Amino acid sequence: MKGAVMTGKRDKKGRILRQGERQRQDGRYEYRYKDAYGETRSVYSWRLAE
Repeated sequence: MKGAVMTGKRDKKGRILRQGERQRQDGRYEYRYKDAYGETRSVYSWRLAE
């Protein structure tokens, strides 16, 4: 599709979220990743760090 732009997921304020990031219902941000043992881990924050 010519001219199409992938926008990705956005938070409630319109900021584009990276892979693994999401905004929860309570407004906090969650980042999910897999550790060295293959376990899924989550980190929560009120702020979206760069």
